[in-house]
Amino acid sequence: MHPEEDARGSGYQVLQSKIAVGSGGFWGKGFGNGSQNQLGYIPVRYSDFIMSAWAEEQGFKGVLLALGLYMALLLRLVQNAQRAKDRAGMFLVMGVAAALGFHVLVNVAMGHRGNAGNGHPFAADVYGGSATLFVFLAIGW
Repeated sequence: MHPEEDARGSGYQVLQSKIAVGSGGFWGKGFGNGSQNQLGYIPVRYSDFIMSAWAEEQGFKGVLLALGLYMALLLRLVQNAQRAKDRAGMFLVMGVAAALGFHVLVNVAMGHRGNAGNGHPFAADVYGGSATLFVFLAIGW
């Protein structure tokens, strides 16, 4: 709850993530120019804290773009669920939308609100193949 109390221990990840998000500002530092990201201060920046690394390098505008694209994907999934011919299809598509929405929500909260990192994959933006494979198979690509 209070990462400042243990800045070198359990609060380290959260504090470095907040510093990275704040240092990006509105426009960001540019691709590959984020000091927190490139110097390795953000732990597990390629998966758990990918949104913090993105926010530092691309800024608020980049975060809005990424979240807008995820919102468009989620709205399209809900639209497809409404058009499903049977209840099973509707529940399947809404389950995929709920899983993706939950993962986006958790990862944004991790990097921007200071929640502890917990290893939830960030849909289609993660290091490793199993979560990416699930996302692509679930949305039918």
